Amino acid sequence: MYIFEVTTPGTWLDHADRDWAWKIEGLLRNLQAQFYEANTALNLFEQARADHSSGFTREQWQADSERRAQIRREVEAELGFDLSTQSWDRVTHETEVRFKREKWTNGHVPRELERNVISIFARAFVLALAA
Repeated sequence: MYIFEVTTPGTWLDHADRDWAWKIEGLLRNLQAQFYEANTALNLFEQARADHSSGFTREQWQADSERRAQIRREVEAELGFDLSTQSWDRVTHETEVRFKREKWTNGHVPRELERNVISIFARAFVLALAA
């Protein structure tokens, strides 16, 4: 985790023009808030990247393949199956839909959404710095 510190020497700006000082203090508070937002986004990005790199194990792949095959057999039994392209496509599509929905119901987050988390945190970091 990265923690960047901002230290301010004092509570307010001591300047003869209080309106000017008030405006500058507001700008400095905003700059500090954006800095901390960037720090937070950087840490969230690093955490998401580390979580994503844990990857997909061979055991998970094998278990998914076996479950997918089981669902396919169930779909073939329900819909009927012949060797036509239409039948193959229909069974394959229905198998994938059921498999994905089962995984989602069990709390599995789709890879497409997991990958977006990293990008969103990276973008948040850049936008906070730009602000």
